[in-house]
Amino acid sequence: MPPRRCRPPGRSAKAARAEVGAARLEDRIQQNQSPDFLDTVRDSVSAQADWRASPRHELSAGAMLVDERASSESYGEKMRTDTDQLSLFVQDSIEAGRHARWRHSATRTTKPRATP
Repeated sequence: MPPRRCRPPGRSAKAARAEVGAARLEDRIQQNQSPDFLDTVRDSVSAQADWRASPRHELSAGAMLVDERASSESYGEKMRTDTDQLSLFVQDSIEAGRHARWRHSATRTTKPRATP
């Protein structure tokens, strides 16, 4: 009879877990001796769900939405852009033995949409 394998704490056979996150990044640079500047604001929201189908099989899926607005002036040249991006992923992970694992991931990211 093979030795009984113990599960790590919190890893039940059919456990589900979900995480949601949000972030905001602001970058503001103002030159002292000229009117040059750079302003960037990036907001992002992400979510991930994991489902442990068995002690050796886990499925995961997630998404991230990013909205970025940037404007700048350098040597009199002005630039402004708004970019939206959506990333999605699905992952299937199987542990076949003590040192054998199989993992397959599929990721899709939309092309950033920029507005001049």
